[in-house]
Order: sequence, then structure tokens, then C-alpha cells
Amino acid sequence: FPLLQEARKFHIFGNEISTPRTRPRKFSNVAEVILVVGGCDRKGRVSLPYTERYNPTTGGWVQLAKIPDYTKYEFAVCTLKNNIFLSGGHLYSKDVWMYNSLLNVWLR
Repeated sequence: FPLLQEARKFHIFGNEISTPRTRPRKFSNVAEVILVVGGCDRKGRVSLPYTERYNPTTGGWVQLAKIPDYTKYEFAVCTLKNNIFLSGGHLYSKDVWMYNSLLNVWLR
């Protein structure tokens, strides 16, 4: 019952325990990236539909599919697995867009 003992130690002492189960694991063929979705020009007047990916390991930027017919700003963005979901916007849009990372396409 080592897992139960680890859980007890965590709850009693309140600090993290370092074991093979609690250490971050490395995945093969997986890269953590930073995505930039949307934006505006320097004056803040023109909304930009660009999506770009930055890989901190390589230091490279890649332009992804543009958000089609989307000129809103101040929208909400979240991820689920490898897809990006975009909703709302300054004009209270009810549109929800999903970026499919495998196909490099935005879907409504």
C-alpha cells in the first residue's frame, strides 16, 4: 500500500512528496508551445485574425490558420486536448470557433 502511505504523509505533513509517481514524466514527440490568438494593430483600432505558435525549445514562430471572418477582440480562449476554443468578443458575439490543430483549420 505505498500509494496510500504517500497520501497519508502528504495530508499529515502538508508538503509534496517526491516519488517516481509524482515527478513530471517526459513524453515522446510532444512539444510545449505558446500560442498567440488574435491581436490588434499598434493603435488598437484594427483587430487581427492571426494565430501563431512559438516553440521555446527551437525559438521559432510558425503562422497557423487565420480566424476566418473574425474581427472581434477581448474574446475568451481555452484549450481542450490539442484544440483551441474561442468565444465571445467585444461585440458580444455568440460565435464559438474551434481550432483543430491536426488539420490547421478553424471551425465554427
